Amino acid sequence: MIDHNSGDFVGVAAKEMKEETGLTIPHEQLIDMCQLAWGDRFPGLLPSPGGCDEFLRLYLYTTDIGHDELQNLEGKATGVLEEGEVIKLKVVPLEDLWKISADCKALSSLLLYENLKQAGRFSEQKSAS
Repeated sequence: MIDHNSGDFVGVAAKEMKEETGLTIPHEQLIDMCQLAWGDRFPGLLPSPGGCDEFLRLYLYTTDIGHDELQNLEGKATGVLEEGEVIKLKVVPLEDLWKISADCKALSSLLLYENLKQAGRFSEQKSAS
């Protein structure tokens, strides 16, 4: 959800990641995979084209994280209780995500990530920064 219709997708994504995982992610380090894949041709991922005007932006953040820190995330309860969020984190190897989740956002992100990676678009994006 966009904060107060500001259009600040990346800032909201970083805020949501903090609320839902406890990880602080510098918003300037989030990679907009939709922009990288399609430029300005689409506003983002269209979950129901023709049915509604909703769209999603899919972001990527990569970092090195220690084994102990990663293990500490497993089962962690997060979310904003005042907003009715009750989230329990599950750490999953990326290659197993499709086997354990039917979440269309996660699966769309995985497919887009794999295709952008295969096309070498992440290395192009880093050299343009």
